[in-house]
Amino acid sequence: MSLNAPVAASATSRTPKKPIKPITGPSARPAQAAAFFGIHLSSLWRWVAERPDFPKPRKVGPRTTVFVTAELIAFRDKQMEAK
Repeated sequence: MSLNAPVAASATSRTPKKPIKPITGPSARPAQAAAFFGIHLSSLWRWVAERPDFPKPRKVGPRTTVFVTAELIAFRDKQMEAK
């Protein structure tokens, strides 16, 4: 194979990320919870680790973690009251 051989387009292009669905049910996936607060996913996990008043995630399966929507809303409202 030549060093100047063309590279297939699929090998160099990135697939677009899936859009994050808004929270509509009783639970929210971590990406939805981060979008709800307008923060990055890594910030969400930092809040979980460092803020004792932040809602704790629930494991509902070996690879599935959710947050309770009502707890996220209550946390947001509490933070808004503090301002």
